Amino acid sequence: HEIACDAETLINVVGKDITIDLNGKVVTINADAEKAARVVFRTDANAKLTVQDSVGTGSVTANGEGVLHYMFRNEGEMTIKSGSYELSALTGGAMFFSTNSNMLVEGGNFKQTTEGWMFNAIGNGANVITAVGGTFNRYFIGGEAFHENQWNEVVIPSNYALSDNGDGTWTITAVVCYNPNTGFGYASLYEAAAAAKDGENIVLLADIAENVVIDGKSISLELNRMYMTGEITLASADAALTAAKDLDV
Repeated sequence: HEIACDAETLINVVGKDITIDLNGKVVTINADAEKAARVVFRTDANAKLTVQDSVGTGSVTANGEGVLHYMFRNEGEMTIKSGSYELSALTGGAMFFSTNSNMLVEGGNFKQTTEGWMFNAIGNGANVITAVGGTFNRYFIGGEAFHENQWNEVVIPSNYALSDNGDGTWTITAVVCYNPNTGFGYASLYEAAAAAKDGENIVLLADIAENVVIDGKSISLELNRMYMTGEITLASADAALTAAKDLDV
């Protein structure tokens, strides 16, 4: 479906609690610069909106470089569960914008194709956007995903991690281990071992099955009552793995 967007907000939820399901449909929005199109999905202060795609092939593409501000603008409560979304926004625009209100990103694929932020928040220092899932491209101003007026307004919880897919996209996933020396969580032990510095330790948070390479450093591993299946390769003469507490090989 192709839509010519000639209103400031295409879908404006006011004082209601609704769910929009893309249902596998493909939607293309062409914003009209002369009629001040700005936002695709918006909630007011008394509204609640959930956006999802129950089929898996649904998408929204919003074309409006130099015109569109946001794909999702939240002033009430908004949850994005699934679907694919592509936004051509003006400089300073964002895929997600929330102001003094709660936005939760649980999943989906998100692509910002112009010089805008992925997340933009105004929360007076309070957490207003929480992301626990989704895949995002890395096209942000200054290489930054977040634009916050104050720290902690956009949050990826400590039990989730942003993993590099190696193709210019990043995915938020639940972490399987963390480095207590830095506080960082990782979606795989391989990533944690690669990021760890010599002498640091890694704690498992879930059972895992993967192969790990340790090169040029000595690290310790605490199973934390979890199970690991796979091979550990010491790739250099100075590489070592020691038991932090309960490691049985």
